[in-house]
Amino acid sequence: MTDLGEEHGALATVEFERANGRVRATVGGEIDMSNVDEVSQQLREAVQGSEVLVVDLSSLAFIDSAGIAALYRLYQELTSSGAQLQVAAGEDSVAGRTLRLAGMDRVLPMDVEEGAS
Repeated sequence: MTDLGEEHGALATVEFERANGRVRATVGGEIDMSNVDEVSQQLREAVQGSEVLVVDLSSLAFIDSAGIAALYRLYQELTSSGAQLQVAAGEDSVAGRTLRLAGMDRVLPMDVEEGAS
């Protein structure tokens, strides 16, 4: 597990699982403008050499517009390189509700089943 944003009290944690060309990144805590670059960098590094990155946001407590924009940029980057991004966020989770309110459920491949891959 990697703690990110330690200067701000480790706002986010990211845990990675790798299997069969897929990487599952479970992100907890908060993603905001203070740690979004660190979280994004961790996700970019983790997907290297893999075909699919599943970002599980079901246990995320907060995501702001910087985090949403970073997910969209990562989606564009992966798509243009032939890889896939999938977002797992429970329908009633903070991230799921926030992404739907922002209209990102129409843009990002999302699985609303909590913990789904």
